[in-house]
Amino acid sequence: MKNHILYIIIALFAVFTSCEKEGDKLTVSGLTNPTVVASGESVVLKPAMRKAPVLALTWEDSNLEVSDPAYGITDEFPYVRIELSATEDFKTYQSIQPTSSVHAITGGKLNTICRLLGFEPDVKQTLYIRVNTSYGRNTTPLYGNVLTFDVTTYYVDLYRASILNKEREETGYKLYSPEANGVFYGFTGVDAWYNWFMMDGDYELWGNDGVAGTAFLLSSDEPTFFNMWYPGSSGCYFTTVNTPKSQWNTISIPTLSVSGAATGEMSFDQDEVKWVFPITTSEDNATVKVSTKDAALYNMSTGDREGEKTEIGFIPSADGSLTFAESADAATEFTFGAAGDYTLTLYLSDFSNLYYEVSDGIDQPDPEPEVYENLYLIGITAGNWNFDNYISLLSEADLTYAGIVNANSEWGYQMAVEVDNWSDVYTMGQAEGTLEFKGEGNIPAPEAGITLVQADLKNLTYSHTSVGNEIYLAGLNDVWNFTDAILTNTGNEPGIYTGTAEVYQATTYGVKIYLQAYNWDTFMAGSTDKLILNGNDAPEAIGLANGTYNVTVDLIGGTCTFQAQ
Repeated sequence: MKNHILYIIIALFAVFTSCEKEGDKLTVSGLTNPTVVASGESVVLKPAMRKAPVLALTWEDSNLEVSDPAYGITDEFPYVRIELSATEDFKTYQSIQPTSSVHAITGGKLNTICRLLGFEPDVKQTLYIRVNTSYGRNTTPLYGNVLTFDVTTYYVDLYRASILNKEREETGYKLYSPEANGVFYGFTGVDAWYNWFMMDGDYELWGNDGVAGTAFLLSSDEPTFFNMWYPGSSGCYFTTVNTPKSQWNTISIPTLSVSGAATGEMSFDQDEVKWVFPITTSEDNATVKVSTKDAALYNMSTGDREGEKTEIGFIPSADGSLTFAESADAATEFTFGAAGDYTLTLYLSDFSNLYYEVSDGIDQPDPEPEVYENLYLIGITAGNWNFDNYISLLSEADLTYAGIVNANSEWGYQMAVEVDNWSDVYTMGQAEGTLEFKGEGNIPAPEAGITLVQADLKNLTYSHTSVGNEIYLAGLNDVWNFTDAILTNTGNEPGIYTGTAEVYQATTYGVKIYLQAYNWDTFMAGSTDKLILNGNDAPEAIGLANGTYNVTVDLIGGTCTFQAQ
């Protein structure tokens, strides 16, 4: 039978339009004009209707017959297309290949079709619809009736996309597509491991492919995707999102160097996504260049752990506009006026309008707080005003600290910057959750027990997160859940959690220790010898042989051990 079907496919292309049997030739008949019926007469499209069916079309299938009943016809025939046009003569049209004689069109698809046909947003216009059917791609089609359907479309900005936070809320960051082709570019200022989504101008939401789980691989399938994330360094990033290729990449820009009449490093303002450099020139019309060879490219090839070394430069124009180049050698000169004091500022928040300013006078940024290796929590345990408990530096750029302690404070506590220094301490600020250097009152005591303590000396804030009697090992066997490996604290040793875990397949990335059930945002990782808050997956689990392991996690000491049974 398979041979018969294959033969009929070949024969059909030779005699599609014949209705008679000539010798041993096969003929096909039964093609009819399709009469199409619509589910309604009009629709006013809104972005919220993007994934909802808004127009259903149906028609009666042709009943094709073969002159020799020993042969059959595959599902590929007849060849059917839905055609949609802005004009009754169908001089230009968009086509859809349906999979059956009942076809539903979503709001987003219909809006895109009408946009490609030249429909004006927010104006009711008539869409003409017909179905053509034929024996094959290269044969004369038959057309049925022409339907009219009134459509009011919504505006789509193909040039811009929005960066959303992990809660899918607007952040104010925008990416720009100069060619309106789905490839977006832009600069951002973000914290380490910043989680985000992108919404394009067609209201399509993009995240990380949750099926493959590969970093920098895009997906718009909301049921399966999860948030994208930046690498583990805070600061300035240049990001490219290529939706047609379903990939994105980013360049970390830790520094921008100034060379020429003056040398030095520019300061980055993360909130406003701008770089600032004060300069004193000793001669008229002095010039400098801005570039770096210390940037790092992160993409699907590198992953999020270690980027590929790259370089960038900036090209100023006389009108104040800037051009970004992925080459340090491409950088050209910024020119100053008469000898004196100036401030050079590069504004990068809007990729469609990169520009710079040379202003008179020195505009020095506020000095950054001093960086300390640890903050010592004096008074975090009852009756023990000492320097035994501390939290450690997480990010020098962000001045963030974190650590886990066994809290049992009676009167509150203070954060000291060095051992035996009782005066240089952070206390509570104007309200709970805020800090003040050398203030009056203590930081309020957290709930007694194992507690994650975090501090942000840039923004002068702190937080406490209580850790219960259970924590959760995830990522083993490439399975990410809160049920396969639950570790418990028996109460005998504070901060020590134990349990068992089964290894039955390869672990690709490593593991993380989650502190609260179904809270994916707070975990310990990095390495099994040094667990840190929200670090990279601990890779030591990758090479474990199949079997059952006793797992011990010391949250206070920051270690995780696997011992085969």
